[in-house]
Amino acid sequence: MTDALRERLQQALGTSHTIDRELGGGGMSRVFVATEHAFGRSVVVKVLPSDAAAQVSLERFTREIQVAARLQHPHIVPLLSAGDADGVPYFTMPFVEGESLRARLDQRGELPVNEAVRLLREVASALGYAHDRGIVHRDIKPDNVLVSAGSAMVTDFGVAKALSASSDTGAGMVTSLGVALGTPAYMAPEQASADPNVDHRADLYAFGAMAYELLSGQPPFTGRSAQGLLAAHVTEAPESLGRRRAALPPALVALVMRCLEKRPADRPQSALEIVRALDDIASPSGGIAPTMAHGPAPSATATAAPVVARRRLLPAIVALTVLVLAAAVWQFRGAGAAAVGTSTKGDAALAKSVAVLTLVNAAGDTANAYFAQGMTDEVTVALARVPGLRVASRNSALSIDVTKPVDVRDVAERLNVGTVLEGQMRRSGTQFRVTMQLTNAADGLSLWSGTFDGDMKDMFAVQERIARAIAEALRVQLTGDFRVAGGTANVDAHDLVLRAQFLSDEYTQASLREAIALFERATQLDEQYVDAWAGLAQAWFYMGDDYMPAKDAVVPGRVALARALALDSLNPSVLVSLGTDQYYYRRQRPQGIATLRRALAIDSLNESAMIFLALMLRESKQGKEAAELTLRLDRRNPSSRLRFRYMTLNRALVEAGYVHAAEEVCRRARDVDQQRYGPCSHWLLRYQNKLAEALVACRAFTPPPSICGAQILGKLGRQVEASAEALLLEARLLQRAAKTGYTDPWQLALTWANVGDRERAMRWLLVTEHDVNGALRPEIMSEFAFMNGYPPFEALRRRVGAL
Repeated sequence: MTDALRERLQQALGTSHTIDRELGGGGMSRVFVATEHAFGRSVVVKVLPSDAAAQVSLERFTREIQVAARLQHPHIVPLLSAGDADGVPYFTMPFVEGESLRARLDQRGELPVNEAVRLLREVASALGYAHDRGIVHRDIKPDNVLVSAGSAMVTDFGVAKALSASSDTGAGMVTSLGVALGTPAYMAPEQASADPNVDHRADLYAFGAMAYELLSGQPPFTGRSAQGLLAAHVTEAPESLGRRRAALPPALVALVMRCLEKRPADRPQSALEIVRALDDIASPSGGIAPTMAHGPAPSATATAAPVVARRRLLPAIVALTVLVLAAAVWQFRGAGAAAVGTSTKGDAALAKSVAVLTLVNAAGDTANAYFAQGMTDEVTVALARVPGLRVASRNSALSIDVTKPVDVRDVAERLNVGTVLEGQMRRSGTQFRVTMQLTNAADGLSLWSGTFDGDMKDMFAVQERIARAIAEALRVQLTGDFRVAGGTANVDAHDLVLRAQFLSDEYTQASLREAIALFERATQLDEQYVDAWAGLAQAWFYMGDDYMPAKDAVVPGRVALARALALDSLNPSVLVSLGTDQYYYRRQRPQGIATLRRALAIDSLNESAMIFLALMLRESKQGKEAAELTLRLDRRNPSSRLRFRYMTLNRALVEAGYVHAAEEVCRRARDVDQQRYGPCSHWLLRYQNKLAEALVACRAFTPPPSICGAQILGKLGRQVEASAEALLLEARLLQRAAKTGYTDPWQLALTWANVGDRERAMRWLLVTEHDVNGALRPEIMSEFAFMNGYPPFEALRRRVGAL
């Protein structure tokens, strides 16, 4: 029978897939791994058990799977397709390397608190995303959560709904038995008792049961039959999690026990509320401490639970009439390897969070755009120093277009904050006026507004007044020594640095040269201004990467870096510049990585440190950590322009299996700046080896001759066209170099290598051999795999390997 089912499935899949093997641990379902030939990837094919399949309408099942397949989230294993093998329904999903939470629990028992909170937050994030789109999982349990590259991924989303909705009974596959699909150990009371009004809060109960098990090693109820487990969920209060594991933070115990409340109205009302609560718990003041030795007193929620449960027994007993039949429908056990009412604490945590939108330059003159941006940045930094106040990252807030009417609620949802600070500024000479308003995203009402007039010399004092006013409006207690640190007492130097940072962020050759001139003028006005020296060093290093020979850029860059280090060797921005110099220019790769880690240890929110460390790790074949850092960066700063500049980080995500996360980054990048970041799509398609689609995307944004066009044509085997385009490109770049004095030999070498012309590629590689930026460092020679075996290239590899 086993061979017969496999043969039927292979016939249904046709030549597009080849079944490789069967996976164990699939419960009642059958699970196979197959190769999808179109993309050269492994997928999981899950076949429904025969008794479940007998009740399913194949057409409706496929339609519901298609709805669930629209879910695109970094912590959801997506559904790819559905079909039937001679009447037996199946569906497919990507094969995910890793283990299930069930396997991890079986091997290790209860998880460390920090690890459990992180994984639970990721699961809650996935639930929130699906719930917002009307999809309820209905079978959350450790078996349906995979851990891949350190991150949680929820599998089988929408499958239970597809089974229920496609039942030939017309009212759900199991309504004749009175129970929805699910797993008894994790099933919500309303789900167990056949309540027809089951909604997303059933998932939150199952989430609580799973959290209980992750933190204590056992689910809330054990040692019973399926019927007994269902009855317990309806009628019994679980033992307090705090009694099972005394060292847990009280807030975490209270959150889990709230999720396990019998009445849906008494649980958290959304997965987003759980995410916010877990963020609060994971904060330095949230109760998670590695040295916690003694358990807390039982929480009020946990203590009151038995009394509350007894009051609810009478209506619960009625529901027991369906429980004997309930066990009969426990048929579909997910495969282990596959693929607003809010709490007081949750409300408080969200309320004490703010996004600072870019100040509108009321005068409309471009000359003062930098000042509006600089004032915004420094107000953001000032607020970030307020204890107890969570501030959305600067780069995420930058993505909001303030030149158009702003929907405060939409902004708050995108940036995960409870309040939004917006305003405008007007400057005339040394005088300026800033008008600001703080809005509550929940109801759209203004919490505070104020107007501040000042002279440039008073700017830091004005920023401090704004920060104090916001803290008071949000009822955040300031410490007595709170103040805004300006870094310099010289107003003109500070103004120059604001302008220079604004230009440096533009990252064009012209803007970087102008930024360098402004940074230099700032250092002349205040030789002790560390931000000016650090900015100057980084601007030179940026130039050496793309716009001039590195050997000409590193000399002034290192002079500025030395001054910055002498002034403040622990400044994170200084450390980022130091790590850049070590890794890329001094060929001290391990030291560069260590320096970036040090910068992050000092400032865990430093975006530049995260980005450059992730780039270095990916290049150094530490792809898993690079992908995890990239995901962390993306969660923290989802609309980061700086992140979008380094789209090669998407390659780390693709290589680690986070294709949908990479696609989401590209989508947001295009939303932020269509012209600059539109090509993200062709990079991503190339990483996935979808070359024909990549060429179309390349042409859409970059007319020929282009680097991407020549390289993709070469990869496609269209050598004549590729060579013609590469020759045109080379001629154009050399013509430009005659004016600017520089062209990037690395890009030309890589282009010719992709075209397949080893001699021309070698000519440009030799130009880069002795470049101080070490472009031919051993870690990235794999980019030239086509040239392996070519004697001049092998000789170069030996020389590079000896560096």
